[in-house]
Amino acid sequence: MTSAQSEVFAIIAKNPKATTAEIADILGLPLKTVSSRIKTLKNKNFIRRIGPDKGGHWEIVSDGL
Repeated sequence: MTSAQSEVFAIIAKNPKATTAEIADILGLPLKTVSSRIKTLKNKNFIRRIGPDKGGHWEIVSDGL
């Protein structure tokens, strides 16, 4: 996991209900950048989405250790 991905991962770990827009706002990054990082984290099985985009939450699958 890169340090850029770790920033997103840390926010999700603290707030599993965080939206992509909220994460982008916290990090001061474009929505597209955060979406890309989330996609990478999902593809590497660090996180997964439970439920719909609205009303769902993130689940930590692996902490990368």
